[in-house]
Amino acid sequence: MFIVEYLSNMLRKLPKEVIIFVIISLAWFLLWLVTRKKFAKYGVSIYPFAIIIRSEKLRKIIMAFSYKHPRFVKYFSMVGLIISIPTIFYSLFYLLTEIIKRFHTPETTGTQVGIFEFLKIPLPQLIIFVFVLTLSVLFHEFSHGVSCSIEGEDVKSVGIFYIFPFFFGGYVVPGLDPEELIRKERGLLKSYAKMVATGLFTTFLLTVIAFSLLVNFNIAISPFFEKGKGALITRVVEGSPAWNKLHVGDVIIKINNTKITSPKDVVNFIRNASPNNLIVIYLLDRTVIIRLGSHPSNSSWGYLGVELFQYYKPKIGVLQPIHAFYIYLVFFYGYTLNFVLLIFNAIPIFIFDGGKVLWAILNMKEKLGNKLFNAIQALAASLLIVFCITLFY
Repeated sequence: MFIVEYLSNMLRKLPKEVIIFVIISLAWFLLWLVTRKKFAKYGVSIYPFAIIIRSEKLRKIIMAFSYKHPRFVKYFSMVGLIISIPTIFYSLFYLLTEIIKRFHTPETTGTQVGIFEFLKIPLPQLIIFVFVLTLSVLFHEFSHGVSCSIEGEDVKSVGIFYIFPFFFGGYVVPGLDPEELIRKERGLLKSYAKMVATGLFTTFLLTVIAFSLLVNFNIAISPFFEKGKGALITRVVEGSPAWNKLHVGDVIIKINNTKITSPKDVVNFIRNASPNNLIVIYLLDRTVIIRLGSHPSNSSWGYLGVELFQYYKPKIGVLQPIHAFYIYLVFFYGYTLNFVLLIFNAIPIFIFDGGKVLWAILNMKEKLGNKLFNAIQALAASLLIVFCITLFY
């Protein structure tokens, strides 16, 4: 009885997100035990916390595109190889500058975010994050497969995968094998470099496109929205003064006698207000009275407990102001996720695309190539280790 009571008390203290995560994990593990062999004949492999689906139809589609547009694939791969080389060395420069920056400007005020805090992101935002990440990975991987036709090489296997709890992606196994290239087909090293570089170039293009849309956001959404005066609520912190009084999608247009034209106006008003003050918040559809709390970072500031975005007025009846924010998230995640994927995948370590590209290029020279690559790889690995350490410094 004592053990049962102890465990029940311990479970009550755990965050509900942790409990849900553990329950789903156990359910997944049981699913794996029961079905791990039953779906193999359908090309489905179930592992602990992962599902891989091999698709012959998808492989044929990728190869058909390659054969149908050979000139496009040829030039795309060639430009990809050219772009990938400076990107590889920029990734080293980025790691170095970030390390120096962290040592010279250490963070004096910051909060540690637990691993399960990510699960507290509002569901629509989490769905957008997963959607953008999935598309980015799929475009990256499938571009490898498309470029395999450069030298008439086939694609061994193509498929999609799911990694618990919310990561989707794709994979491509090319016909070009690095070890075979060194032993027998050194002349195909350039083709191998092009094939790998195509993935980096695809991520580079996605980063540039998303960044351009982000910078020109007002123009990008102008057919559907026009910039309005107000602050859109995108998140309400649980247990805050705004909890159960303000909701996601509400638009603040006035606080007391102060007109609100942007989120900055709300932030300035709340910070200048004292804790425990009563304020009147005018929304598009109603009025709310709220007593401010104390800000967690500075007890002299007022605290409302909302996250805000610029209000955009819909031009089409079926759209809501919150939809402009969701479009912004697609652009924002598209840029940040692809930039991170580009930088880290370009690091010249052989497990990354950047390492494979540099290895192939340098090994065209039989004598010095591998030694030079190993030296650069050692430097890159050292920088990556130090960078990871500084994240927790």
